[in-house]
Amino acid sequence: MLMTLTSVSLKEYCLKKGDNNCEEVNLTVPFSLRPLPDSPSELIMANDFAPLPIKLVVRNDFESTMEIVSKDMKKLRTSFQPYGMYYFLWILLQLPTIGAYFGLDDLANKLTMVYSNVAGPKVPIKFNGQSSHKLFFYVPAVGKLAVGLSIISHGDVLKLGFSSDESYCDDPQELIDIFERNFKKYVVDFELASV
Repeated sequence: MLMTLTSVSLKEYCLKKGDNNCEEVNLTVPFSLRPLPDSPSELIMANDFAPLPIKLVVRNDFESTMEIVSKDMKKLRTSFQPYGMYYFLWILLQLPTIGAYFGLDDLANKLTMVYSNVAGPKVPIKFNGQSSHKLFFYVPAVGKLAVGLSIISHGDVLKLGFSSDESYCDDPQELIDIFERNFKKYVVDFELASV
C-alpha cells in the first residue's frame, strides 16, 4: 500500500512541477532474504538483503496503481531475482576496489531513487532490558543516486524520511506534504472504511 502511495504522490509532485510525462521511476529497494521470526527472541540483526532495481509505475489513480504494484511485487517475491542480485553483488565486491566502484556506480546511474519501506515492530523491542520507543533511518546514497525515501513503522507510528539533492528535488517539503496528505486521504480513510 505504501509503495502505491509513493507512486501516487510522486505523480502529483511531477504534475505540480510541470512534468506531465513521468510514467515510471527506476528505484532500488532492499529485499530481505531472512525468514520472518516466529517470536522476538528469534530476531537476528543482520543485513541479509539484496538491493533490487525495479521500475515503479507512477500514476494518479490509487486503486488501479495498487493493482499494478501488487502484481509486480508478487512477481518479484516469487522470482530468483533477489538471490541473483545478492550473489552478483557479493561477486562484485570481491573484485579490487576500483572494479567494485565502477560496477556499483554504473548500477546507481540507472536509478532515480533508493526506496525502503520497513514494517517495524508492532510492540517495542527490548535490548538489554530496555524498550525501544522510536526508530528512524535514512537510506544510503550510492554514486550519483541523489534521492532517498525511507518509511518505517514502529507501533502505531509511521515515520517518513526524505533526502534529495536540490538538482533533483528543489522543494523536498512539498513532496513530503503531498505524501502526508495522500496518506491521510488513502491509507487512513481505507483503514477506517475497513473497520
